[in-house]
Amino acid sequence: LHVTPPEERSVVASLPEVHALVQGTAREIVKLYADPPTIAAVLPDTISGATYQLALSIGDIDGLEGAAVSVQQIEPRTITVMLDELTRREVPVVHRVTILPDSGYVLLDGPRVTPRSMTIEGPQSQIALVDTVFTVPLRLTAVTSAQRRRVAIDTTGLGSVRPAERYVTVSATVEGVVDRVFDAVRVAIVGPNTAAWTTDPVAVAVTARGMQSRITGLARDSIQARVRLPATADDSVVAVDIAPLEDVELRATPDSVVLRRTDRD
Repeated sequence: LHVTPPEERSVVASLPEVHALVQGTAREIVKLYADPPTIAAVLPDTISGATYQLALSIGDIDGLEGAAVSVQQIEPRTITVMLDELTRREVPVVHRVTILPDSGYVLLDGPRVTPRSMTIEGPQSQIALVDTVFTVPLRLTAVTSAQRRRVAIDTTGLGSVRPAERYVTVSATVEGVVDRVFDAVRVAIVGPNTAAWTTDPVAVAVTARGMQSRITGLARDSIQARVRLPATADDSVVAVDIAPLEDVELRATPDSVVLRRTDRD
């Protein structure tokens, strides 16, 4: 009996003898003593335990071609193969997912992988060589919405090391970039004696550009347009300054106004 264990594993206990009852003439049976028949068994790589029950049958016997005999019985019909213990280890999971948003969309968050780590199992000699498991490569283009995909773990090169999970979840947030116009935003004057001044025009339109979720939630009173009094006392053209908001691009139209004194005769 010859047993081939899974890759990088070993049979750690002697195998029992296997006997077969054969029928034939004495002359033919004697031939078997000179060249005994054999059984060759290859154990599957999926074995995770330290023992494996190997079933034997008459059809497993090789080497009977040179003798005119027939096998009537084989004993034992099942044997226990003792293998070395497997080792387990927790390693991080790294995705190989590329997400390319369509024009007018941006990747806000991700890609994220869940779970971020998993248990691997295998012979100590191979477990020591694996410090990370990866997903198979995946490339998504022209993406216009949030993504949540099941992605397979890449087992290439892992040998007999097996990850606990075959798939992980990779997710990402993708949103569209939108514009929203706030009309008639009054221009505030900043400086001393502001009551003596007015702007022409007194209000501007403000365009807010950003992620849809951010822009949709903006309130008009969060938009502040302002100008600062110049050093001169004469009427002058000054740039309109829009108070910045996080993650929002703001633009005034017109982008400048005329500052006029109101206390002149």
